[in-house]
Amino acid sequence: MTAETCPHYLLLDEEKAVEIGALAKCAPPVRSSLAVEELWDRLRNGRIDTIGSDHSPSPPDWKMGDDMFAIWGGIAGIQHGLPLVLGEDLSLAPLLSEQVANRFRIPGKGGLEPGKDADFFLLERESHEIVESDLVTRHPISPYCGMMMRYRISATYLRGQPVGQGRRGNFLKPERT
Repeated sequence: MTAETCPHYLLLDEEKAVEIGALAKCAPPVRSSLAVEELWDRLRNGRIDTIGSDHSPSPPDWKMGDDMFAIWGGIAGIQHGLPLVLGEDLSLAPLLSEQVANRFRIPGKGGLEPGKDADFFLLERESHEIVESDLVTRHPISPYCGMMMRYRISATYLRGQPVGQGRRGNFLKPERT
Protein backbone atom coordinates (compact mmCIF):
# COMPACT_ATOMS: atom_id res chain seq x y z
CA MET A 1 0.00 0.00 0.00
CA THR A 2 1.22 3.49 -0.83
CA ALA A 3 0.15 6.79 0.68
CA GLU A 4 0.48 9.87 -1.53
CA THR A 5 -0.48 13.51 -1.36
CA CYS A 6 -0.21 16.44 -3.76
CA PRO A 7 1.31 19.91 -3.36
CA HIS A 8 -2.05 21.72 -3.26
CA TYR A 9 -3.09 19.68 -0.20
CA LEU A 10 0.07 20.88 1.54
CA LEU A 11 0.00 24.49 0.35
CA LEU A 12 -3.70 25.39 0.48
CA ASP A 13 -6.34 25.07 3.16
CA GLU A 14 -10.07 25.81 3.27
CA GLU A 15 -9.53 29.42 4.31
CA LYS A 16 -7.11 30.12 1.45
CA ALA A 17 -9.40 28.28 -0.96
CA VAL A 18 -12.28 30.57 -0.06
CA GLU A 19 -10.04 33.62 -0.70
CA ILE A 20 -8.75 32.21 -4.01
CA GLY A 21 -12.12 31.01 -5.23
CA ALA A 22 -12.69 28.60 -8.12
CA LEU A 23 -8.97 28.37 -8.98
CA ALA A 24 -8.55 26.34 -5.78
CA LYS A 25 -11.37 23.89 -6.52
CA CYS A 26 -10.11 20.31 -6.72
CA ALA A 27 -11.27 16.82 -5.88
CA PRO A 28 -11.05 15.86 -3.17
CA PRO A 29 -11.30 19.43 -1.87
CA VAL A 30 -8.55 21.03 0.20
CA ARG A 31 -9.08 20.64 3.93
CA SER A 32 -8.77 22.60 7.16
CA SER A 33 -5.49 24.11 8.33
CA LEU A 34 -5.38 21.40 11.02
CA ALA A 35 -5.60 18.68 8.33
CA VAL A 36 -2.81 20.41 6.37
CA GLU A 37 -0.61 20.42 9.49
CA GLU A 38 -1.35 16.70 9.96
CA LEU A 39 -0.29 15.99 6.36
CA TRP A 40 3.01 17.81 6.93
CA ASP A 41 3.58 15.82 10.13
CA ARG A 42 2.89 12.55 8.35
CA LEU A 43 5.25 13.47 5.51
CA ARG A 44 8.05 14.29 7.91
CA ASN A 45 7.43 11.09 9.90
CA GLY A 46 7.54 8.83 6.83
CA ARG A 47 3.85 7.95 6.88
CA ILE A 48 3.26 9.37 3.38
CA ASP A 49 5.38 7.79 0.67
CA THR A 50 5.21 10.12 -2.31
CA ILE A 51 4.14 13.57 -3.48
CA GLY A 52 2.54 13.64 -6.93
CA SER A 53 1.65 16.59 -9.12
CA ASP A 54 -1.97 15.72 -9.94
CA HIS A 55 -1.66 18.43 -12.63
CA SER A 56 -5.16 19.13 -13.97
CA PRO A 57 -5.18 22.28 -16.09
CA SER A 58 -8.19 23.84 -17.75
CA PRO A 59 -9.08 26.82 -19.90
CA PRO A 60 -9.81 29.88 -17.73
CA ASP A 61 -13.52 29.89 -18.61
CA TRP A 62 -13.89 26.40 -17.07
CA LYS A 63 -12.93 27.94 -13.71
CA MET A 64 -15.57 30.70 -13.87
CA GLY A 65 -19.24 30.88 -13.11
CA ASP A 66 -21.80 31.05 -10.34
CA ASP A 67 -22.33 27.29 -9.99
CA MET A 68 -19.40 25.91 -7.99
CA PHE A 69 -20.60 22.37 -8.76
CA ALA A 70 -20.21 23.00 -12.51
CA ILE A 71 -16.76 24.61 -12.28
CA TRP A 72 -13.78 22.44 -13.27
CA GLY A 73 -12.32 20.64 -10.26
CA GLY A 74 -8.62 20.57 -11.01
CA ILE A 75 -5.48 22.55 -10.26
CA ALA A 76 -2.75 23.46 -12.73
CA GLY A 77 0.16 23.22 -10.36
CA ILE A 78 3.04 21.48 -12.09
CA GLN A 79 5.16 24.63 -12.47
CA HIS A 80 5.12 25.78 -8.86
CA GLY A 81 4.04 22.83 -6.70
CA LEU A 82 7.50 21.27 -6.47
CA PRO A 83 9.52 24.41 -5.64
CA LEU A 84 6.83 25.61 -3.21
CA VAL A 85 6.86 22.29 -1.32
CA LEU A 86 10.67 22.17 -1.27
CA GLY A 87 10.65 25.78 -0.07
CA GLU A 88 8.87 24.50 3.03
CA ASP A 89 11.16 21.49 3.55
CA LEU A 90 14.07 20.53 1.27
CA SER A 91 14.36 17.13 2.95
CA LEU A 92 11.19 16.06 1.11
CA ALA A 93 12.99 15.88 -2.27
CA PRO A 94 13.07 12.05 -2.29
CA LEU A 95 9.27 11.94 -2.02
CA LEU A 96 9.13 13.85 -5.32
CA SER A 97 11.79 11.78 -7.10
CA GLU A 98 13.44 8.64 -5.74
CA GLN A 99 10.43 7.26 -3.90
CA VAL A 100 8.16 7.91 -6.90
CA ALA A 101 10.56 6.12 -9.28
CA ASN A 102 10.88 3.20 -6.87
CA ARG A 103 7.14 2.92 -6.25
CA PHE A 104 6.29 2.84 -9.93
CA ARG A 105 9.35 0.75 -10.82
CA ILE A 106 10.72 3.28 -13.31
CA PRO A 107 14.25 2.10 -14.06
CA GLY A 108 17.05 4.64 -14.29
CA LYS A 109 15.11 7.43 -12.61
CA GLY A 110 14.95 9.01 -9.16
CA GLY A 111 18.60 9.46 -8.30
CA LEU A 112 22.10 10.44 -9.35
CA GLU A 113 23.86 7.13 -8.75
CA PRO A 114 25.96 5.51 -11.50
CA GLY A 115 23.68 3.85 -14.04
CA LYS A 116 20.80 6.29 -13.52
CA ASP A 117 19.73 8.85 -16.14
CA ALA A 118 20.89 11.96 -14.25
CA ASP A 119 17.63 13.89 -14.57
CA PHE A 120 17.79 16.71 -12.06
CA PHE A 121 17.26 20.41 -11.47
CA LEU A 122 19.11 23.08 -9.53
CA LEU A 123 17.34 25.30 -7.03
CA GLU A 124 18.58 28.82 -6.47
CA ARG A 125 17.63 30.72 -3.36
CA GLU A 126 15.57 33.60 -4.68
CA SER A 127 12.47 34.86 -2.95
CA HIS A 128 9.85 36.11 -5.36
CA GLU A 129 6.11 36.34 -5.77
CA ILE A 130 4.36 34.11 -8.28
CA VAL A 131 2.66 36.30 -10.85
CA GLU A 132 0.47 35.37 -13.80
CA SER A 133 2.97 36.66 -16.38
CA ASP A 134 5.51 34.05 -15.16
CA LEU A 135 3.19 31.10 -15.80
CA VAL A 136 4.52 28.77 -18.49
CA THR A 137 1.26 27.08 -19.35
CA ARG A 138 -1.22 27.11 -22.16
CA HIS A 139 -3.83 28.55 -19.80
CA PRO A 140 -2.07 30.98 -17.44
CA ILE A 141 -4.16 30.48 -14.31
CA SER A 142 -2.99 29.18 -10.95
CA PRO A 143 -4.13 29.22 -7.33
CA TYR A 144 -0.48 29.85 -6.45
CA CYS A 145 -0.40 33.38 -7.92
CA GLY A 146 0.38 35.79 -5.11
CA MET A 147 2.31 33.19 -3.09
CA MET A 148 5.95 33.76 -2.27
CA MET A 149 8.53 31.24 -3.44
CA ARG A 150 11.82 30.80 -1.57
CA TYR A 151 13.56 29.15 -4.52
CA ARG A 152 13.43 29.15 -8.25
CA ILE A 153 14.55 26.38 -10.55
CA SER A 154 17.67 27.81 -12.17
CA ALA A 155 18.60 24.87 -14.41
CA THR A 156 17.15 21.55 -15.49
CA TYR A 157 19.10 18.56 -16.77
CA LEU A 158 17.76 15.63 -18.74
CA ARG A 159 20.08 12.60 -18.92
CA GLY A 160 22.88 14.84 -17.70
CA GLN A 161 22.40 17.41 -20.47
CA PRO A 162 21.12 20.93 -19.75
CA VAL A 163 17.67 21.76 -21.01
CA GLY A 164 17.85 25.10 -22.85
CA GLN A 165 17.61 28.21 -20.71
CA GLY A 166 14.73 30.57 -21.26
CA ARG A 167 12.65 28.09 -23.23
CA ARG A 168 8.97 28.34 -22.62
CA GLY A 169 8.36 24.91 -24.12
CA ASN A 170 6.60 23.60 -27.16
CA PHE A 171 3.54 21.46 -27.47
CA LEU A 172 4.47 18.39 -29.49
CA LYS A 173 2.11 17.12 -32.14
CA PRO A 174 1.91 13.39 -32.76
CA GLU A 175 3.45 12.18 -35.99
CA ARG A 176 0.89 10.98 -38.49
CA THR A 177 1.57 7.61 -40.10
